[in-house]
Amino acid sequence: MNIAPRWDWLSGIYRTKIKEHASIQDVIAAGKTTSRLASRLDAKNWESIEKLGRVALPKRTAEGQGYVSRGGFKMQQLHEAEPQFFKDDHVILDPCAGYGGFAEYYRTAMKKKATKVFIMSSLYEKGHRVPAGEIRQTATSNVDVVLATTVEHVDKGNIKDPRCSARLKELSKRQGGVNLLIVDAGEYSVDEIRNHNFWYKKGRTGVDFFTAVLNLISTINAGSKMAIKINGLWHGVIQLIHNLTKNFSKIKAIKLGTTGLSSPEWYLLASGREDKEASNYRAFELIGAVSDEQQYHYLLMQQIIRVRDILA
Repeated sequence: MNIAPRWDWLSGIYRTKIKEHASIQDVIAAGKTTSRLASRLDAKNWESIEKLGRVALPKRTAEGQGYVSRGGFKMQQLHEAEPQFFKDDHVILDPCAGYGGFAEYYRTAMKKKATKVFIMSSLYEKGHRVPAGEIRQTATSNVDVVLATTVEHVDKGNIKDPRCSARLKELSKRQGGVNLLIVDAGEYSVDEIRNHNFWYKKGRTGVDFFTAVLNLISTINAGSKMAIKINGLWHGVIQLIHNLTKNFSKIKAIKLGTTGLSSPEWYLLASGREDKEASNYRAFELIGAVSDEQQYHYLLMQQIIRVRDILA
């Protein structure tokens, strides 16, 4: 039996050698050490290390040049990394769309492909991005973007609000169910408790983000897929991944090329929604692979910083 390669698909019956991975606690500790060493660097030197071997996103998008939203670059990377995964989706639900960069990518890159419906919703609250008008004005496209939430909706597009989730589920039902659910929300924080609370802290509606996402997973048709951003590595993330993906036949992790070495953010892909449940060992193995990679990134950065100190 072979050890699962990093960033490979894992199935529900995947068997692997027992292999010790970097523990989440060790990765968190390595991240703190890296931050402490990096505190001695100026911004230019820090960025040269943090972006080593990575691809830099533009700091802003200019109208008429590239994408209106930087989210378009993210979706492009996901598509290029796993083109087969995004090949046959006809109804896409993006409930945390922000400016709408993922929809923008679909409208342009797949405008001549089979007809698709892209249902998008954004959170209309202070500090959050709302859809850019240009995104739905792309030249003729076979991808029809449906704006599920406007400023007039009382729930403001908050998926923790039952009114919002009910509307999204009804729109999805009218289209025959969802083939791909995309959830691109949350940011990694060096505060581990904050990362945990993003998923499990209940809002004014009494619903947490994890429960809200589970509710929307119910819209996904049998055999279909989802892609979710995960805000790093923290205690409890293995159980989170298991609970999100236990009814999918295969799962995979992707770290975008534009994600810096110091950030443990990654995307979770899951395909083949089904009734039977996978073993929680699969989530353990996936997080183990992500932990190994992030530990390597932290140790590499530490080594570079120390060598620079010696040569300075």
